[in-house]
Amino acid sequence: MRNTLFLLSFELYDDHSDAFLNSVLEALQKYDPEKGPFSHYLKYLISRRNTDAYRKQRNHAPNADSLDAAISEENTLSLEDVVSDRMAEDPGQIGRLEGKLADLTAMILNFSQRHAGKADNATRRSWYRMFYTENMTLVAKEEVRTLLHERDVFTAMELEYLDYYMTKACRSLRTLGAARLKPYHEVVPERESMEDTPVPLPADVSLAFWQYCRGEKKGASARSEQYKAYKQELEQLES
Repeated sequence: MRNTLFLLSFELYDDHSDAFLNSVLEALQKYDPEKGPFSHYLKYLISRRNTDAYRKQRNHAPNADSLDAAISEENTLSLEDVVSDRMAEDPGQIGRLEGKLADLTAMILNFSQRHAGKADNATRRSWYRMFYTENMTLVAKEEVRTLLHERDVFTAMELEYLDYYMTKACRSLRTLGAARLKPYHEVVPERESMEDTPVPLPADVSLAFWQYCRGEKKGASARSEQYKAYKQELEQLES
C-alpha cells in the first residue's frame, strides 16, 4: 500500500521541489486513514512545506521585506496574507461534513436567528457564506450528494465568491463538480502558478476576493478568527 501511495503521489502532484519530496515522506510516516483521504493530507503538507520554504527564503534574502509590508504599491496584500497557512484546509473535513450537510445549510440560511447581538453582522455573515461556499465546492468535487436540496445550497452560498474562482457560472452541484477552477494566478494575482486554483481553497483566495472584488483589505489574522468561529459552530452540529 505504501509503495502504491508513493507512486501515485509522484504521478499526481510531483512539482520537482524539495518541499514535495519532504511532504511525501512525512505523509507516508504520519498519515492516519481515520482522518480522511491520503490525497487531502498530502496536499495539506505540500502547502505547508511550500509556505515554510517561501518564508525561509524571504527571511534569508538581502533586505527581505516584512511579512506585514504590502507586496507593492499596486498590491496591498501583505506577504503574510499571500503565504499564510491554508487555515480552512483540514485533511478530514469531508468525513466531518458528510451526514450534517443539511444542518450546515440550515445554519447558514438561518444565520440571523442563530446569532444574536454583535455576532449578527454583515461581515461575519459574509465570511460564513464564503466558508460554506468553499465547503460545498469541495463536496461537489468529491461527489458527495447526501440529503442536499440544491435550491437551499445555492441560496446559502456567496455566489459572487463562487463565480470569482470558477471558470463558469455554476448553479447545480453537478455543474460545480465538473467545472474547472480558474488558474491560481488569475484568482490571486500575486501567485505565479498556472495550475488551477487548488481545492480545498487556500486562504489567500478569500483574502484576494475581499480586496479585488469588494475593495476591502482583510488580514490573515482576521480571516483566521472568523474561520475559528465558523469551525466551532460546525463542530457543534455533531453534538
